[in-house]
Amino acid sequence: MQISKRLEAVASFVEQGSVIADVGCDHGYIPIYLYQKGMIPKAIAMDVNKGPLEKAKEHIRAEKLSGKI
Repeated sequence: MQISKRLEAVASFVEQGSVIADVGCDHGYIPIYLYQKGMIPKAIAMDVNKGPLEKAKEHIRAEKLSGKI
């Protein structure tokens, strides 16, 4: 997955092997990106708004990561 330079900057703060919580996950790109890069074993993605959370779920399912994120 390709992400923007802004999201890459955010992702760069995550330490190898961390389990992360993406609060306000919007589209779910950061945990997907980090998992696919082998940086994290799993993540929790959450959002208070139903629309963005559904979009994140859609992206996570499309990448076959439902059991990891």
